[in-house]
Amino acid sequence: EVISEEYSLEYGKDVMEMHVGAVQAGERALIVDDLVATGGTLSAAIRLLERVGVHVVECACVIELPELKVCLKVQKVIWCPNYIYIYICTLLFVMVLSII
Repeated sequence: EVISEEYSLEYGKDVMEMHVGAVQAGERALIVDDLVATGGTLSAAIRLLERVGVHVVECACVIELPELKVCLKVQKVIWCPNYIYIYICTLLFVMVLSII
């Protein structure tokens, strides 16, 4: 048995599913997304976890497409002061520049 959450892609829609019982109410979660373009998968993951009572404490992404202003879009959908957005690619870029 699974629960589903539909989300928007750059050029369409998709569905994210999670097995019922994969996580338990009251658990805490960190969501890591490899690439955030529209914020759809990140938002869907948060909504799925919150539907079953999981507390999402942080979100991180490896790559963000800054020209799409995703952070602003995601904050409009899921804004909560407890969410922290960590953009690892920005941190890596700063580290590389400091080495050069």
